[in-house]
Amino acid sequence: MSVSASERSPQPASGGSRRAIVWEGERVPGFPRLLQEFRAFAEQAASVGATHMALNEIPKSSWQRGDPRDPHPEWEYWTVWSRPNIGLFKLALPPALEPWIPKEEVERNMALLEERCTVLRSLGLRALLAGNEPMWLPEGVFQAHPHWRGPEVQHPSISRVPYHSPCLDHPEVLAMYRWAMAEVCRRLPEVDYYTMLTNDSSAGLCWAHTYPGKNGPRACRDLPLIDRIVRFFDALQEGARQAGREIIVNLNNTGFKIDGQARFRGPLKPGQYLEGVDGEERVRIRSSGSNGWFGGYLYPVLGVPKPVSFVEEVEKAFASEADCIPISVANSEALLTDIYRAFREMPSQGLPSRLAILRRVAAERVGEEHAEGLVDIWWAIERAAETARHCLRGSPMMIVGPLMTRWTIMPLVPDVYALTEEETAYFTRGRLAKTEIEALDYWYALGRRDERGEAGVQHVMLEMQLAVNRLEKAASAAERLAEQVESPQAAQELRDLARRVKALASLHLTCKNFIAYAYVLGSRGADEGVAVYRDIYNSTGTPSLNLGRWELCAIAREEMDNALALADLLEESPEPILAMAPTPEEEDGLVFAPNLVEQLRKKVSIMLKHWPEYNTLLPAPGLAADPDAPPGPAREGRAHLARGRGAKLPCLFRGPGFAVEVRPALGLFAQRKRLKRRNRIARRIVERPSRNSAAATSVSGSTPQPMRRNPPCQFVAWRPISRDWPSFST
Repeated sequence: MSVSASERSPQPASGGSRRAIVWEGERVPGFPRLLQEFRAFAEQAASVGATHMALNEIPKSSWQRGDPRDPHPEWEYWTVWSRPNIGLFKLALPPALEPWIPKEEVERNMALLEERCTVLRSLGLRALLAGNEPMWLPEGVFQAHPHWRGPEVQHPSISRVPYHSPCLDHPEVLAMYRWAMAEVCRRLPEVDYYTMLTNDSSAGLCWAHTYPGKNGPRACRDLPLIDRIVRFFDALQEGARQAGREIIVNLNNTGFKIDGQARFRGPLKPGQYLEGVDGEERVRIRSSGSNGWFGGYLYPVLGVPKPVSFVEEVEKAFASEADCIPISVANSEALLTDIYRAFREMPSQGLPSRLAILRRVAAERVGEEHAEGLVDIWWAIERAAETARHCLRGSPMMIVGPLMTRWTIMPLVPDVYALTEEETAYFTRGRLAKTEIEALDYWYALGRRDERGEAGVQHVMLEMQLAVNRLEKAASAAERLAEQVESPQAAQELRDLARRVKALASLHLTCKNFIAYAYVLGSRGADEGVAVYRDIYNSTGTPSLNLGRWELCAIAREEMDNALALADLLEESPEPILAMAPTPEEEDGLVFAPNLVEQLRKKVSIMLKHWPEYNTLLPAPGLAADPDAPPGPAREGRAHLARGRGAKLPCLFRGPGFAVEVRPALGLFAQRKRLKRRNRIARRIVERPSRNSAAATSVSGSTPQPMRRNPPCQFVAWRPISRDWPSFST
């Protein structure tokens, strides 16, 4: 049966009446909605005039976890970003890939999307398919077909083994994509768009800006990148035509410049876009993504809306010439749908009219008398989210810190390497790590050590505390408003919002505490004291205490209270507040375990158990521990850390009447400033990694030794002792 071109093509065109309005609502990646939930969501989209639904939810792929080459499969790592994402080969499996990708999972994914397309067909809606391409394939594929091996695409900082995408310049690879797209279009005839992410999150192109840098086969090194992309687009569109369909393809390539050109889209053909822009440099796709699970910078907290950003993005999208407008409402479907409906009834044209829309929607929900108060709550949430969103190298702080680095459940102790395996197993399971050091080091986040100076740490702490203050104020305002409104439904919604905002404040406070704790732990020396004027006229007073101990204990106590408050909040909430897996086996770097409350309380128990170590490692002035004591777990843990950085540390240097401990170089600059300022007798002692013997040192009255280039350690503590040692030893 022949199909006319007008029947099989979405035919992009300008004008609001022919625009594709795409409704998107992925809440937790890798855990698709149930079919009845999807139907209700689609009906909601149809009621406000949406034309398309995003198909971007499939269960996580088992074959992308537990690589046999991985020495630590129990840790989380880079492929967490690929498991929940769609790829064509996860929907239609070419025969050549059957030995390595489970066919039953592919059929499961396709059956899931077929059910959703049946729902869309009954409502007169179309579909936009979203995925990552070209997605990495198992190593066995490239062992059997070495010429298919394309670029290395993993993030080197958070992956222990290399992963490769297929080379799109190989004709056999393009043939597989052509076949897979034909199968997808036959079984999912509602799909009009396929939009893809590349060079990130499991995918990458040859000789493009992937995480490991430009790389790929020598054979395609000199081919223009735009030609490679166009050939890929051609293969996809040819596959769709084989199924009697026309499809628009779009590649979001994370902003890199192709071949250094400012205008590089010229070779693109009709229906082919890069970053939503066609070959004539016209914007064709303009999205609203600030209320998506990733773009909102609020995940893993669920259900906290950003109405101010939402209405602004929708306004700008409709003011553009875009033919396709994807709109994400995942953070709060009902509220954002009402705001969208109000916008379509009376479009805004600037900040005053946007605020008028928000006030109108607020009045509908809580009454005219309380509308201003609800808008103030939304505004406070927005300001808090924007305050803290870029405090970690531009990465989404809430995802990287509390979730992927497991700060939420990781205990703060003075020597994390003294923890037993039983005490670490519950938080290292989902924590992103590449080495034994990264698995426990507080400084590591997303595979990098964030050693900020004192000014940087103070700035982040200030930003985080400001966000916490705003969120706590918004939560309190929501609770007060819930007592004042007449509608029971509105009151319940406000109480639910207050709980979610409190959880968001808790995660921001955790971020502040971890960054501050790591800095103090790495920069305070064991001999630092500060005068405390408490009962100084008799022997029962505390004339001085260790500054590092006081600061660390203050931070740790705040974090313990914070963890217990979050546990209570999760227990009292009737609805999920944080993204949690339904079973312990499904926990990974993007979701917490279902027993999160138990883990939070375990965190507090571990911190209390190790509290006496503050006295041992950071004793009060004049109460230093005997340096002749046998090495304990704390010293061994620090030595373990030092070995990972190439030094045989810590070391205890002993001499006539004194002993000096040296530990890995953390906070070196700050330590040097303190030593110079206080005019210590002891001088810097360093150890060269290439020698077994200790470096020479200076003692009281001698000339300071010049600092060797790149010392792997720092002076930590000078501790006078009562014994005379015959010679130096380590």
